[in-house]
Parts: sequence; structure tokens; C-alpha cells
Amino acid sequence: MGVHAKVTVEGSYRKVAPYYQVYRTHCKERWRGRLLVDVFTSEFRDQSIEHYKALITSGGVLVNGVPSISTTKIQNGDVIEHKVHRHEPAVSAEPIAVIHEDDDIVVIDKPSGIPVHPTGRYKYNTVTEILKREMGLVVYPCNRLDKPTSGVMILAKNKTTAKLLSQSLQTHEFQKEYLAKVRGRFPSGTTTVVNYMKSIDRKVSLNGVCSKSDKEAKWSKTVFQLVSYDRRTDTSIVLCFPLTGRTHQIRVHLRTLNHPIANDPIYSNEQVWGGTLAGTGTDYDAVARKLRQLDPSSLNLGDLQRDQTPFEDPSSASNCSLCETDISPPQQDQIWLHALQYTAHDGLRSYRTAMPSWS
Repeated sequence: MGVHAKVTVEGSYRKVAPYYQVYRTHCKERWRGRLLVDVFTSEFRDQSIEHYKALITSGGVLVNGVPSISTTKIQNGDVIEHKVHRHEPAVSAEPIAVIHEDDDIVVIDKPSGIPVHPTGRYKYNTVTEILKREMGLVVYPCNRLDKPTSGVMILAKNKTTAKLLSQSLQTHEFQKEYLAKVRGRFPSGTTTVVNYMKSIDRKVSLNGVCSKSDKEAKWSKTVFQLVSYDRRTDTSIVLCFPLTGRTHQIRVHLRTLNHPIANDPIYSNEQVWGGTLAGTGTDYDAVARKLRQLDPSSLNLGDLQRDQTPFEDPSSASNCSLCETDISPPQQDQIWLHALQYTAHDGLRSYRTAMPSWS
């Protein structure tokens, strides 16, 4: 909303100076009839529960232009608005490599730990904003890569191309090839996982396997192939071919095989899983509860095989004097999952990155 922030590159980091931003959103279906304070405290993790309660009861959130109170409920059609003093986490200053460009698209090798588009605490430290700022490109993402995932990212230069390419990707006109570094010795040959998946807990980004009859259940399939095994670290490099595109699909499917991505902060965290697999019999409520008990920043770290040190913002830890936001140095979430190649089934288009350093 007319906000312009100062962005600098300092050493290995892209850093954004604090700025004010007004957030405005319409009531989502799952919010209808719920207390405003319940929605904020259950769905958002940027601030503490106490902060959100104080903000709402003091009238710091507007609903249809009217200051909220503690008993405000959200109804269909409501517009929710509040002003925030923003502190964006630093991200890697690693250059975004362009692997293909023509009049309609640009294909990049997305670095790990950078969100694709503005979301949550991120606006300027995102792929779309970095490309606009550093290369003068206005782009529209066609495929989805989670923030901690690196690799092939296809972006259109106009909305028409974006719509066509997004449809091609959704209808599986491309073969997608990913590379992962997982725990243990992965089985030789080809391994296929087929099941139904759904979102378990949005607040901690937990997804899992479910029954076909479950609400929001979506069919999923991934084929895996062992590339190599490293006895020293007890990890394997595995090729992953997702035939569907569910959220966290590869990460969840590897968990079901007891070979999670070795530094995955959610699905390879044994303090949370306790050695259990991700299946229809998993007590996901218990898993989500344990994840919610962790400090949010700890979800950016793997708990095993740290032969690659996560980088940290070198700023000293403190709280903002204006909004009391904790601005302690965040650990950046980077996992060993890389989109290696996208190839159209007609053979006319193929985009491949270099191998990731951890492979």
C-alpha cells in the first residue's frame, strides 16, 4: 500500500530496514463466526498470543473500519485491517541465477531460504520483489516452491503466459525431477508412494497422510530412485518424481518411508515424531502439539547431519523499541530438497539447474 523500504546487501545477507505496512484482508471461509482474537492467535506466529490479544482489545485491528474489541466475531464479507511495524528476516544474498529467458518467461535457480512471493513476514525479501528490484523484471510464478526449497522456478512475464503455463503444470504436462538428501540407506531401485494427503495444522505448516474419506483428502503419488549412499553421514541422495503437487508432498512421502530429508525441521525432527512414520494411524494431533510448543525459529533448523552450517543474521539480539517485536537473529530455513529439472512431455522445453552443493 505505497510502502517503500530500504533494502541493502551486507556481506552474505539481503537485509530490509524496518517499515510500517497496513494489512487488509477479507474474511476467509474457515474464519466465519469465530472470535477475531481466536483467528489471530491460532493462525499467525509472527507475534506472541499476548501481543495479538492486546492489539485486538486495544482496538488496533479494524473490522469494516471499526476498531475491534475482545468479543468481535468475524462474519462473511468482513474486511480486516491493521497496521504493523514490519521486521523482515534477512535472507541469503546469493545471486538468483537465470537459466533461461525469452519474451514470455524467465526460468531461475531459486536459492534456498527465500520465499517466492510476499507472504507472512516477507515482502521485499522475496523472489518476485528481488527480481523486480535487481533485474527490473515483473514476473508471475507458474510453479510452486516452498521457501526452504531451491531449484527450477518458472516465472511468466505476463498474466496470459502465467495462466497457460500454470495450467500446463497443474495438468502434469511437465515431468518434475527433484533431488533430496535423506536419512539412512534408501532402498535400491525404484520406490513408489501412493496415498491421500491433507493439511493437518496450518499454523505449524504440518501436512500428513489421511484416509480417502477424510475432508480435504487429496490423492498423491511420488516415485523415488536411489542415486548414492554416504556411509560416513548415513545419508542417501535420492531422485524424486512427484506425479501430483500436494503441499509438502515429497517431504511427507519420505517421512512415510522412514527416510525423511535429513535436515527437515518439521518431518525429520525426532523430538516431535519419536521415530514414528507418517501414516493414516499417526497421532497427528500429538505431532502438531509438540511442534506448537517449539520456538518458531527452531522450525528453521534440521536436527541431524549438519555438515552445512545454516547462516544467521549477524545483528545482535534485541526487541524493537517501537513495537517490542523480538528481532533476535533468525535461523534461515534451508532444507536439502532441490527442484533439479522440469521437462515438458512433448520434449520441446526442458529446464535444468546445476547440482546443489550438498549433493
